[in-house]
Amino acid sequence: MIIVKALRSLLFLCCLSLLLHACAAPPKQQAALRKIDATSAPQFIDDLQLDKLLTATIRHLHYLNTLPNNMSFSLGDDTYPVSWLRESMNSFIDIL
Repeated sequence: MIIVKALRSLLFLCCLSLLLHACAAPPKQQAALRKIDATSAPQFIDDLQLDKLLTATIRHLHYLNTLPNNMSFSLGDDTYPVSWLRESMNSFIDIL
């Protein structure tokens, strides 16, 4: 009888503990992107072939051309319209 009461008390405490932990506030979310100043940016070095990068860029531009003009994308706190992204891809293609 004492063992049964002890097990019931233990079960009650375990259930109470699970309930209290389940009600905890969710962790604070951090921004996926954060702006840095130009002096803090790492030096990007790439020794891969530019023809593959050009192909990927052209394919991305084709994808952007399928999207409606009123669509936009959010990156961190900034929002970019599709028209701006198209222009950016065209400028990047010109650089390549």
